[in-house]
Amino acid sequence: MTSEIALRRAADADALPAANVWLRSFAAALPSVRCAHDEDDVRDWLAPSCSTARN
Repeated sequence: MTSEIALRRAADADALPAANVWLRSFAAALPSVRCAHDEDDVRDWLAPSCSTARN
């Protein structure tokens, strides 16, 4: 079975799913560490990163 993986730049629509993956990953990797920012702040922080990824 052959699977192809396509890499592309992040789009605006990718910001929320990417932030959710980051938040879940942080919680799983560091369960005893409290994140310095709440989840909404993390999502707001990541959104401009996806918007400017095209530049």
